[in-house]
Amino acid sequence: MTRFMVSNQHQAEDCPELVDEVASYYDANKTSGTADVYCTCATGEHRMYFLVDANGAAEALNAVPSGFLRTPSTVSAVEKAYVFAAGG
Repeated sequence: MTRFMVSNQHQAEDCPELVDEVASYYDANKTSGTADVYCTCATGEHRMYFLVDANGAAEALNAVPSGFLRTPSTVSAVEKAYVFAAGG
């Protein structure tokens, strides 16, 4: 498995609905794994980040609530910077 970061940019007015969708989605799908979810909305940059373990980019996108895919989203394979910098 690979760790992926799905990044979603959205408008301020979309925040309440998207936060509710995150809570509902992960409450209903506890058995299918979890994601670490972070946001920068409090700083004025309306973006959410999902860190998920998946077998590919398509699987990573399936681990994100579908409402987030209505607005611009990107998916990238990531690894810890320290591990990368340390060479292993």
